[in-house]
Amino acid sequence: MGVLDIQKSLARLNNIDEVKTGTEDFLGFYHENDKDTINLLYLEEKGCQLYGKTLEEIQEAGAEFLLDIMHPEDIQRCLPQLHEFAAENDESKTLSYFQRLRLKGQTEYQVYFTCVKLNIKRNIFQSITCPITQVDEFKEEVNTLFDSSSYIEKNLSLYKEFSKREKEVIQLVCQGLEVKEIAEKLFLSPHTITKHKKNIYKKSGFSSSAELIQFALNFNLA
Repeated sequence: MGVLDIQKSLARLNNIDEVKTGTEDFLGFYHENDKDTINLLYLEEKGCQLYGKTLEEIQEAGAEFLLDIMHPEDIQRCLPQLHEFAAENDESKTLSYFQRLRLKGQTEYQVYFTCVKLNIKRNIFQSITCPITQVDEFKEEVNTLFDSSSYIEKNLSLYKEFSKREKEVIQLVCQGLEVKEIAEKLFLSPHTITKHKKNIYKKSGFSSSAELIQFALNFNLA
């Protein structure tokens, strides 16, 4: 079971009646959250069992429910992502992230993978949350995930400084392309590409290609 399987499941969601009659087809558990408050509006039965609460109890708890089950660091990291995702107002996109949850009977947080899409008409997020043990290709990445999150927060302002063209150059550099090859792909002169590369290293302060690759990997540019 992989992330693409989860995203395909999520893409099939059209309305709550479909979910109620076919939840056995979905990985993890399905839930809906208010787009503005992030409060949980609906959680299918197997999700309620994992949390050890009825849907009514969860709804009554409001924001306190999230504070109770979710790691504080992940609340600070994931909620801004959700608000930014909502602001894009694009139903064709999905947002994916990891979060640490502490469910019924657990003393330690466990890592879960969540995939989200926006339903503009109903003003909600529709999501599937899945235990990380079901996402095979991410097992080895879990140990470095939250270090990566810290790196992203530290270097986000730098990422925003790079122009669209500079980001394209970074992608191609990290693919191992030479200046002439990059120039051909972007329909620019080698001189222009060389200038872009110099600007990239000047802005970033990176002293090696390894640092640039690390940056690119963390910001999905490689």
